[in-house]
Amino acid sequence: SVFGTVGNLGNMLLYVPNTSDTKVSFDTAATETAFNTQVAALGLDKFRGSILPKNSQTSPNFFKVDLHFGQEIPLPSIMGSSPKLELFGDIENVLNLIDKDWGALRQFPFPYNAALVRVQCLAGAVPTGTAPGAVNPAGGTFATANTATTQTCAQYRYSSVVAPNVQLQTRQSLYQIRIGARLKF
Repeated sequence: SVFGTVGNLGNMLLYVPNTSDTKVSFDTAATETAFNTQVAALGLDKFRGSILPKNSQTSPNFFKVDLHFGQEIPLPSIMGSSPKLELFGDIENVLNLIDKDWGALRQFPFPYNAALVRVQCLAGAVPTGTAPGAVNPAGGTFATANTATTQTCAQYRYSSVVAPNVQLQTRQSLYQIRIGARLKF
């Protein structure tokens, strides 16, 4: 029951620790460096010492421009009506027609969230780089992982830092050109 949440498929808001926060330890010093690098790259420094607010992060902006050209041409009168021929052309996502990187929808895949780090609940404080349950040089052993869902976490253990990966949604990102003609009576 990390962060007091059970049964939500492991989707929790991120606690962004301060650089010397005792509430969090890392499995290795390299994990701590990778985590701090990602926090800086994602602009999460302002949330240090707190839980990231819900819906505070978004996918990259998406802009799409569609264009329609049309021209009506009058035709000779038939039985008192004034028929017209309309020639038209539609271009959907003009920006992507100009440059393949423009008008491209990039977003996190469903369910539209991204894990930055794996979290484990510890029954007691364990220094960064020390395995839970390892022998403590000062005597005894360090705390182990907390498996009871009713017990609170004394410390969180972060491991496996992964950079969020936005994916290109190809169907929405492609351009499309249609030409046609209509006869109006």
